Order: sequence, then C-alpha cells, then structure tokens
Amino acid sequence: MKRLALTAALCGALIFLVLACGQKPADIIMAYQEAVNAGNIDKVMSLYADQARFRVPGLVDLQGVEALRGLAQYHHELHTTLEFSQMEARGDTVFVEAKETNDWIETADIGEFYYQAVIVVRRGRIESIEAAFTPETDQAFRRVIAPLMEWARAERTDQLAELMPQGEFLYNAENARKYLSLLREYKQNVHRQAIRPNWKKLGE
Repeated sequence: MKRLALTAALCGALIFLVLACGQKPADIIMAYQEAVNAGNIDKVMSLYADQARFRVPGLVDLQGVEALRGLAQYHHELHTTLEFSQMEARGDTVFVEAKETNDWIETADIGEFYYQAVIVVRRGRIESIEAAFTPETDQAFRRVIAPLMEWARAERTDQLAELMPQGEFLYNAENARKYLSLLREYKQNVHRQAIRPNWKKLGE
C-alpha cells in the first residue's frame, strides 16, 4: 500500500513537471500575474523556483522561499494588482512592461508604478524577476519617500525601526499594514501643517 501511494505521488509530481515544462515562459508569467491579482499566495509561491530572486535595484533584493513568501503576503495585504504588457521572449528570458497598483501607491497619490522588467523562467518556474522603475515613476516615488522617511526618522523612530530592522525593510503582511499606517499618519501631519494659521502678534 505504501509503495502504491509513493508511486502515485511520484507520478503526480512527474506529470506536474512535464506540464510545467511544456508551458511557455510567457504562460508562466501570466499565471503569476493572475495569482498576484487574485491574492493567491500559495499559487504565487508554486511559480517560483526554490532559490528565485526578486530585485528592484536600490529598493528590493530578496531571494529564497521564505523571503519571497513574505513579499507575496505584503502584496496580498496591500491588494496589489499587476498588469504585464509588451512581452518579448528570448529563450528563457522575457522582457515585459509592468504596471502595479496597491493601497500604498494610491494613498501616496502616485496612482500607478510603471516598470521595465526582465523575468527568467526555466523548467516551468520563475528563477528571477528584475524590475526597474521608469524615470517618471522613480521621480514620483522619490517625491514621496524622501520627505516621508525624513519625517519618520524625526517623529516615528520606533515605528521606523520596526519596519526596517538592521536598516533593511522587512516584507511581510504586518509591515504592509504598518507602512500604510505610517504613510497615512504622515499625510495627515502634512495636511495639518498646510492649514495651520500663520498667527502673528499684534504690531508685527
């Protein structure tokens, strides 16, 4: 009985591998988009290779199952949606344009993030995603993140330390909630400063 169960499990794994390997890289990438948009963390993780890497230069650099599951949970918590377009496949490598929206981006009044991405898919799994902001997105993000971090370092030191232990942002569901809350606090503070009356003493 045990042998039959083991044989069945091996056959199932083999069938999955054959089907996955038969898919084109673009098919895997579209399945990834659908899984992220559906908030299906397990499906997202099933599409990554064991030592897959996700990188946005200067912002994100994660590798391995544990780190990438944290990223998937982060995206799920913020209701992230992705839209891939303009795909160009060259063997295992696919060049795509990507649009991302989520609660943080909308709260920051940016609207959408746009990327140029390079995705490598081998044996039916994503081995690496490297995405770079378009110049317009990079400028919009910097206009928000620089003053936000300056305010947080001065006014919310403890919260910032929780978000960035050892100076690196920790991607998970809890930090997604905290990061969004920090942004909302910052916006409220900016709004209060903007409407504060500029009182002057008599005679000035």
